Amino acid sequence: MIDPKVENSLKYIKTFINTNYPEFLEEMTELQPHKGYGNFEQSAEVVQGMRNIVHGLSDVFAGASIPENFASPNDYSQQVELFKILLNKEKLLAERVIEYYGKKELSSPAPVTALWSMSRKTLSAFEYAYELMELKTSTEIKDDTHYSLKKILTRFDKVVQQIKKRRMDGGTPRPTLEISDEYDVQDLLRGLLCISFDDVREEEWTPSYAGGSKRMDFLLKKEKCVIEVKKTRVGLADKKLGDELIIDIANYKKHADCKYLYCFIYDPDKFVKNQKGLINDLEELSTEGCGITVVISC
Repeated sequence: MIDPKVENSLKYIKTFINTNYPEFLEEMTELQPHKGYGNFEQSAEVVQGMRNIVHGLSDVFAGASIPENFASPNDYSQQVELFKILLNKEKLLAERVIEYYGKKELSSPAPVTALWSMSRKTLSAFEYAYELMELKTSTEIKDDTHYSLKKILTRFDKVVQQIKKRRMDGGTPRPTLEISDEYDVQDLLRGLLCISFDDVREEEWTPSYAGGSKRMDFLLKKEKCVIEVKKTRVGLADKKLGDELIIDIANYKKHADCKYLYCFIYDPDKFVKNQKGLINDLEELSTEGCGITVVISC
């Protein structure tokens, strides 16, 4: 017997698809470069984004029934989670292209606005379908653990500045740890984590996702908390950083010990221009099974 909450969610998805799929299919078919829209900024990615949404709705969710289309309620909820990640990625793509044309004081091409509308509308629907199952998002862990970890991450740059101030040896400062890349960030963070946590594990593999696995940077085994570390640089800022973390999040969610995921971004040179937007976009990917917290230290 399937839980009535899950049945309501399945019914809602069916209704959404029946109502919106014909319009989405028409837009995907007509708004193509070879039909007069030409090659615009990230045109290939935008067109593929519309295809991803339309085919996801038709190939994965059109039937929306258990066990015919989904093996179990858990299988259904996982597919909804994964599709939400894809939808959020396509929405961010459309918003970046719209911003690109906005800076040039130009109107965005029709396929871009169509992708934005399609992804936003579908994401809202799937978030609601998820809520109907009463799988509420929870990003908080025990107060002491959450407080200790967030304190370490938010004050990371202060530690970096302090270790640069070494005493002099004959007029020459003693050598110190230079934080020049992501490995340096990991080395220092490892030591700081050991102050508050007894079991800090490094580089554990995640289960396979989309054809590959990924090594997580740190796992706090007892607290079921994963920490992913990024250091910004030229070419790794808002857009690319967000894309990489979206993929990382999808990988980590499949690990049994990842109940809480902290995305730690060290940005000493302030490459990230829209911190609030990046944090909100990534934390919106939180689910009942994995709460996401993003910390940017600079």
